[in-house]
Amino acid sequence: MAGHPPTLPSRRALLRGLTALAALPATAIAAGTDGLRAPEVIAVPAGPFIAGSDRAEWEAAYLLDEAAYGHSRTREGRWYEGERARGPVTLPAFAITRTPITNRLYAAFVAATEHPAPEVDPKTWAGYRLIHPYERTRRHAWRGDRPPPGREDHPVVLVAHGDAEAFAAWLSAETGRRWRLPTALEWEKAARGEDGRRFPWGDAWDPARLNSHDQGP
Repeated sequence: MAGHPPTLPSRRALLRGLTALAALPATAIAAGTDGLRAPEVIAVPAGPFIAGSDRAEWEAAYLLDEAAYGHSRTREGRWYEGERARGPVTLPAFAITRTPITNRLYAAFVAATEHPAPEVDPKTWAGYRLIHPYERTRRHAWRGDRPPPGREDHPVVLVAHGDAEAFAAWLSAETGRRWRLPTALEWEKAARGEDGRRFPWGDAWDPARLNSHDQGP
C-alpha cells in the first residue's frame, strides 16, 4: 500500500478500499441494507509506475514524523526501511474503490451478518508500537454495533485483515460482483500515481491537502 507502514501483528488497519474485477457501476446492494449502494470505483489502466522508496524518502518521512509528533519512534523502529526498493513495476489494469470503505457500509455488513464491530483493546494496540496513544482511537470507537455518531461517512478503521476479507465476501454476495482486497502494489499505484511522487499531489508536504486523523474532524 502506498507509503505502506510495516505489517502489523494482526494487520489491523483501515479498510483502504476494495478492488473489483472490472470497472463497475454503482450497483444497488440487495434489499435489506437500507438502500445503500456499492462503492464507486475508478479504472486504473495497465502499465508501469514507480513503486517503493529510497533512503532519501525514508529520511524525509522520519523528519515529518518528528516534526508532527515530537518524538522519533518511527526512526527508532526503522519503520520505512522495510519498504520495497524504489523502481519500476508493471501492473495489469484493475478497478478500485474511489474512497476507503465507510463506516456506513461496514455497519450494513455488521447488521446483515452479525460480524463483530471494529475494535481493539489497549494491550493489542500497545503491541503495534504505533505513533498514536490508545486513547486517540476512542473517538473512532463504535457504540455497540453502530459507528460513532457523525462519522458514518468516515473510513472504517480498526479492522483486521480477516474482517476485511469477510466484508469483501459479503459485498460480493450482495452485489453479484466479485470484490477483493487490493494488493499493496495496486493500492500504491492508485494512491500515488505513475511517476513516483511522494504524495498524490507531488513531492512537497502540504498538510492542508489532508483529511486525516490529525487534520480531519
